[in-house]
Amino acid sequence: MPREILLVVFLAPPGSGKGTLSELLQERDGCHILCAGKILRALFAKQAEQGKETDSLKGVHQGQYLGDEIVNRYVVEELDRICEESKEDKLCISVDGYPRTIGQAEKLIEWAKGKKMFVVKMEGLSVDQIWARLSNRYLCEAEEHIFNASFGLPEKLVCPKDGSKLIRREDDASIELVKKRLLQHDSLTSPVWEYFCSKGHQTFVVDSRLKIEEVYLSLKEKISL
Repeated sequence: MPREILLVVFLAPPGSGKGTLSELLQERDGCHILCAGKILRALFAKQAEQGKETDSLKGVHQGQYLGDEIVNRYVVEELDRICEESKEDKLCISVDGYPRTIGQAEKLIEWAKGKKMFVVKMEGLSVDQIWARLSNRYLCEAEEHIFNASFGLPEKLVCPKDGSKLIRREDDASIELVKKRLLQHDSLTSPVWEYFCSKGHQTFVVDSRLKIEEVYLSLKEKISL
Protein backbone atom coordinates (compact mmCIF):
# COMPACT_ATOMS: atom_id res chain seq x y z
CA MET A 1 0.00 0.00 0.00
CA PRO A 2 1.23 3.54 -0.71
CA ARG A 3 2.26 5.57 2.28
CA GLU A 4 -0.41 7.89 3.70
CA ILE A 5 0.73 11.42 4.52
CA LEU A 6 -1.58 13.74 6.42
CA LEU A 7 -1.02 17.48 6.91
CA VAL A 8 -2.85 19.40 9.63
CA VAL A 9 -2.40 23.09 8.80
CA PHE A 10 -3.19 25.71 11.45
CA LEU A 11 -4.21 29.22 10.41
CA ALA A 12 -4.30 31.12 13.66
CA PRO A 13 -3.08 34.38 15.20
CA PRO A 14 -0.33 34.49 17.83
CA GLY A 15 -1.49 33.25 21.22
CA SER A 16 -4.43 31.25 19.87
CA GLY A 17 -3.11 27.92 21.14
CA LYS A 18 -1.91 26.38 17.89
CA GLY A 19 1.52 25.59 19.33
CA THR A 20 0.04 23.86 22.38
CA LEU A 21 -2.38 21.95 20.15
CA SER A 22 0.50 20.82 17.93
CA GLU A 23 2.32 19.53 21.01
CA LEU A 24 -0.75 17.51 22.03
CA LEU A 25 -0.98 15.98 18.56
CA GLN A 26 2.70 15.07 18.84
CA GLU A 27 2.53 13.61 22.34
CA ARG A 28 -0.71 11.68 21.94
CA ASP A 29 -0.88 10.82 18.26
CA GLY A 30 2.74 10.79 17.09
CA CYS A 31 2.38 13.75 14.74
CA HIS A 32 5.54 15.52 13.66
CA ILE A 33 5.60 19.27 14.20
CA LEU A 34 6.74 21.71 11.57
CA CYS A 35 6.91 25.17 13.12
CA ALA A 36 7.86 27.69 10.46
CA GLY A 37 8.79 30.33 13.02
CA LYS A 38 11.12 27.95 14.83
CA ILE A 39 12.87 27.01 11.57
CA LEU A 40 13.43 30.64 10.65
CA ARG A 41 14.49 31.73 14.13
CA ALA A 42 17.13 29.00 14.14
CA LEU A 43 18.35 30.24 10.76
CA PHE A 44 18.53 33.83 11.99
CA ALA A 45 20.31 32.82 15.19
CA LYS A 46 22.96 31.17 13.06
CA GLN A 47 23.27 34.29 10.91
CA ALA A 48 23.61 36.48 14.00
CA GLU A 49 26.35 34.24 15.41
CA GLN A 50 28.25 34.65 12.17
CA GLY A 51 27.76 38.42 12.22
CA LYS A 52 25.49 38.30 9.18
CA GLU A 53 22.36 39.93 10.58
CA THR A 54 20.22 40.82 7.56
CA ASP A 55 17.43 43.32 7.04
CA SER A 56 15.07 40.32 7.05
CA LEU A 57 16.26 39.35 10.51
CA LYS A 58 15.86 42.87 11.85
CA GLY A 59 12.36 42.99 10.38
CA VAL A 60 11.28 39.78 12.08
CA HIS A 61 12.42 41.13 15.46
CA GLN A 62 10.13 44.10 14.77
CA GLY A 63 7.15 41.83 14.08
CA GLN A 64 7.35 41.77 10.28
CA TYR A 65 6.88 38.79 7.95
CA LEU A 66 9.49 37.42 5.56
CA GLY A 67 9.15 37.16 1.79
CA ASP A 68 7.54 34.04 0.31
CA GLU A 69 10.63 32.82 -1.53
CA ILE A 70 12.72 32.50 1.64
CA VAL A 71 9.93 30.98 3.74
CA ASN A 72 8.83 28.51 1.06
CA ARG A 73 12.36 27.25 0.52
CA TYR A 74 13.05 26.42 4.16
CA VAL A 75 9.58 25.02 4.89
CA VAL A 76 9.64 22.70 1.88
CA GLU A 77 13.14 21.54 2.86
CA GLU A 78 11.83 20.65 6.32
CA LEU A 79 8.75 18.87 4.94
CA ASP A 80 10.99 16.81 2.67
CA ARG A 81 13.33 16.01 5.56
CA ILE A 82 10.48 14.81 7.79
CA CYS A 83 9.11 12.58 5.03
CA GLU A 84 12.53 11.15 4.24
CA GLU A 85 13.55 10.41 7.83
CA SER A 86 10.18 9.16 9.13
CA LYS A 87 9.30 5.50 8.71
CA GLU A 88 5.60 5.47 9.68
CA ASP A 89 3.12 3.96 7.23
CA LYS A 90 0.75 6.79 8.18
CA LEU A 91 2.69 10.01 8.64
CA CYS A 92 1.02 13.03 10.26
CA ILE A 93 2.63 16.48 10.12
CA SER A 94 1.23 19.40 12.11
CA VAL A 95 2.08 22.67 10.33
CA ASP A 96 2.27 25.72 12.59
CA GLY A 97 2.80 29.27 11.28
CA TYR A 98 2.61 28.45 7.57
CA PRO A 99 1.25 29.42 5.10
CA ARG A 100 0.68 33.09 5.84
CA THR A 101 0.24 34.39 2.29
CA ILE A 102 -1.45 33.23 -0.92
CA GLY A 103 1.98 32.58 -2.44
CA GLN A 104 2.88 30.29 0.43
CA ALA A 105 -0.50 28.54 0.22
CA GLU A 106 0.07 27.86 -3.47
CA LYS A 107 3.46 26.31 -2.68
CA LEU A 108 2.00 24.11 0.05
CA ILE A 109 -0.84 22.89 -2.18
CA GLU A 110 1.71 22.06 -4.87
CA TRP A 111 3.82 20.10 -2.37
CA ALA A 112 0.77 18.33 -0.91
CA LYS A 113 -0.49 16.80 -4.16
CA GLY A 114 -1.40 13.17 -3.50
CA LYS A 115 -1.50 13.79 0.26
CA LYS A 116 -4.36 14.53 2.67
CA MET A 117 -4.57 18.06 4.01
CA PHE A 118 -6.84 19.54 6.68
CA VAL A 119 -6.84 23.31 7.23
CA VAL A 120 -7.83 24.47 10.71
CA LYS A 121 -8.78 28.09 11.42
CA MET A 122 -8.59 29.14 15.07
CA GLU A 123 -10.51 32.27 16.02
CA GLY A 124 -12.57 33.97 18.71
CA LEU A 125 -9.99 35.66 20.96
CA SER A 126 -9.96 39.43 21.46
CA VAL A 127 -6.76 41.47 21.33
CA ASP A 128 -6.81 41.75 25.13
CA GLN A 129 -7.20 37.98 25.52
CA ILE A 130 -4.32 37.32 23.15
CA TRP A 131 -2.11 39.84 24.95
CA ALA A 132 -2.98 38.23 28.29
CA ARG A 133 -1.73 34.90 26.94
CA LEU A 134 1.40 36.20 25.23
CA SER A 135 2.46 38.44 28.10
CA ASN A 136 2.62 35.31 30.28
CA ARG A 137 4.11 32.98 27.68
CA TYR A 138 7.52 31.35 28.08
CA LEU A 139 9.29 28.98 25.71
CA CYS A 140 12.28 26.77 26.30
CA GLU A 141 15.41 27.62 24.33
CA ALA A 142 16.01 24.15 22.90
CA GLU A 143 12.67 22.96 21.50
CA GLU A 144 10.34 25.91 22.21
CA HIS A 145 7.99 23.93 24.45
CA ILE A 146 5.32 26.33 25.65
CA PHE A 147 4.59 27.33 29.26
CA ASN A 148 2.30 30.00 30.72
CA ALA A 149 2.99 31.85 33.94
CA SER A 150 -0.75 31.96 34.66
CA PHE A 151 -0.66 28.22 35.31
CA GLY A 152 2.72 28.19 37.08
CA LEU A 153 6.22 27.78 35.70
CA PRO A 154 8.77 24.98 36.19
CA GLU A 155 11.24 25.32 39.03
CA LYS A 156 14.19 27.61 38.26
CA LEU A 157 12.65 28.30 34.84
CA VAL A 158 14.08 25.06 33.45
CA CYS A 159 12.09 23.04 30.90
CA PRO A 160 11.18 19.62 32.37
CA LYS A 161 11.07 18.12 28.87
CA ASP A 162 14.56 18.96 27.60
CA GLY A 163 16.40 20.73 30.43
CA SER A 164 16.90 24.06 28.64
CA LYS A 165 16.07 27.39 30.24
CA LEU A 166 12.79 29.21 29.66
CA ILE A 167 12.82 32.54 27.85
CA ARG A 168 10.44 35.20 26.55
CA ARG A 169 10.23 35.92 22.84
CA GLU A 170 11.18 39.45 21.84
CA ASP A 171 7.99 39.94 19.82
CA ASP A 172 5.85 38.87 22.81
CA ALA A 173 7.36 41.59 24.98
CA SER A 174 5.13 44.57 24.15
CA ILE A 175 1.48 44.99 23.26
CA GLU A 176 2.50 47.28 20.38
CA LEU A 177 4.41 44.46 18.68
CA VAL A 178 1.59 42.02 19.36
CA LYS A 179 -0.97 44.38 17.83
CA LYS A 180 1.26 44.78 14.78
CA ARG A 181 1.50 41.01 14.37
CA LEU A 182 -2.28 40.67 14.68
CA LEU A 183 -2.89 43.32 12.04
CA GLN A 184 -0.48 41.54 9.69
CA HIS A 185 -2.15 38.23 10.44
CA ASP A 186 -5.60 39.57 9.59
CA SER A 187 -4.52 41.33 6.40
CA LEU A 188 -2.34 38.52 5.04
CA THR A 189 -3.73 35.24 6.30
CA SER A 190 -7.47 35.88 6.13
CA PRO A 191 -7.30 35.67 2.31
CA VAL A 192 -5.34 32.41 2.71
CA TRP A 193 -8.34 30.84 4.45
CA GLU A 194 -10.62 31.96 1.63
CA TYR A 195 -8.14 30.55 -0.87
CA PHE A 196 -8.10 27.11 0.75
CA CYS A 197 -11.90 27.09 0.91
CA SER A 198 -12.16 28.02 -2.77
CA LYS A 199 -9.86 25.13 -3.71
CA GLY A 200 -12.09 22.57 -2.03
CA HIS A 201 -9.72 21.50 0.74
CA GLN A 202 -11.14 20.15 3.99
CA THR A 203 -11.45 23.11 6.32
CA PHE A 204 -12.55 23.45 9.95
CA VAL A 205 -13.12 26.39 12.29
CA VAL A 206 -12.42 26.00 16.01
CA ASP A 207 -13.08 28.40 18.87
CA SER A 208 -9.82 29.38 20.58
CA ARG A 209 -11.76 30.44 23.69
CA LEU A 210 -12.50 26.79 24.51
CA LYS A 211 -10.23 24.76 26.76
CA ILE A 212 -7.37 23.25 24.78
CA GLU A 213 -8.55 19.71 25.63
CA GLU A 214 -11.95 20.44 24.07
CA VAL A 215 -10.30 21.83 20.96
CA TYR A 216 -8.02 18.80 20.71
CA LEU A 217 -10.84 16.25 21.01
CA SER A 218 -12.98 18.10 18.46
CA LEU A 219 -10.12 18.31 15.99
CA LYS A 220 -9.09 14.68 16.43
CA GLU A 221 -12.64 13.53 15.69
CA LYS A 222 -12.77 15.57 12.50
CA ILE A 223 -9.46 14.43 11.06
CA SER A 224 -9.78 10.80 12.23
CA LEU A 225 -6.36 10.44 13.83
